[in-house]
Amino acid sequence: MVGKQVKYWLLIIIVSYVPVIAIEMLERTLWYHTALGRATIGRIEGLFIIFIFPAYLVRMNYLFAKKHNKKTALFIINSFIVLHCICIAAALGRASYAGARGVVEDAEDFAFVWNTLEWAAAAFVSLIWIITAFINLNIKHQTPDE
Repeated sequence: MVGKQVKYWLLIIIVSYVPVIAIEMLERTLWYHTALGRATIGRIEGLFIIFIFPAYLVRMNYLFAKKHNKKTALFIINSFIVLHCICIAAALGRASYAGARGVVEDAEDFAFVWNTLEWAAAAFVSLIWIITAFINLNIKHQTPDE
């Protein structure tokens, strides 16, 4: 029983954190490649943080929770992992942008405000996906009597 729990949580951590960090590190190299332009890279990163990461993270956590028969109580932990991954992605994106510009800390910069809005939008999209996953985990799919 304990072995299954450890296996489940290790799988969730690997499936959640590794792709987010790997893609953000890939985007970090793109920030230093000026041929694409920083605006294009910013849009790509925003697309990943706001739409792709939340959809992927919640979907994967939902599928593993369903496969391992986890219900609402434990899926709350999965939800915090999803939101934490979004925070990490936004923070890594901000660090990559600041590093590419050669500025370590510029809190009054427009990019700081944009990064905050990006994180808020990603958190909102994540919460919508999480609520949908909660509902799907708790609904017993019944076929109507014919």
